[in-house]
Amino acid sequence: MMNERSDIYPDFEDEQDKACEDATSEREYASLDQAFEAHRIPMENRDLIRRAVALAGVERYTGTASYIKAHRNDGGPTLRIHYGYTNGFRSADEAASLGDGVQPWRSARTKLWGISHPVNRTSSRAGGQKQVRRDYGVCPECFTTYHPNGTCGCV
Repeated sequence: MMNERSDIYPDFEDEQDKACEDATSEREYASLDQAFEAHRIPMENRDLIRRAVALAGVERYTGTASYIKAHRNDGGPTLRIHYGYTNGFRSADEAASLGDGVQPWRSARTKLWGISHPVNRTSSRAGGQKQVRRDYGVCPECFTTYHPNGTCGCV
């Protein structure tokens, strides 16, 4: 099932980066692993990203302040690898072919698609992570739940 999630994974910064691209310098990386380390990409995301760059036929990597650019050897759109998502896939089918559980979403980049990584900073908004409720116990006098500071309604 395809989800249109550009509202959850805004890549409006990509548009800002286009305007600033000439003014800023890109760093060239010798390898994808070097780029991962420079951008502090979580280990849990690296396998999916490796599959994505292999599928896209990436020949070299550069980086901006906010993402890794994976340049395709056929001159196609670059994959932009962020902490929690990658965009730049030519079609939803290309993105979905990365494996089970990958749900492509439309990128703000014209006619391109993106995917979410297993670890991302937007999971709670997307419903991926749930808030943990702690059990602080119940007061035997008033039968209300204790507050985190150990007090209840009868104090």
